[in-house]
Amino acid sequence: MEMKYKTLNELKEALDKGEIQLNPEGGDCLIVESDSTYFYIDDECVFRMHPSDLLEEALDLLGIPWETA
Repeated sequence: MEMKYKTLNELKEALDKGEIQLNPEGGDCLIVESDSTYFYIDDECVFRMHPSDLLEEALDLLGIPWETA
């Protein structure tokens, strides 16, 4: 299944633009598990990424140099 948002940057841009309307009572957030991260909106998964890929992409977006051990 293809995700609506394929990168962390796309997800962040959608949140910044208001394309994703968060529930004011909570519950809409990035779920982080040991083997997956995902974001659901109205019972639809719109973003999914492995945590290590998410960390690497987040560091790139922040401009923080990194390397694997």
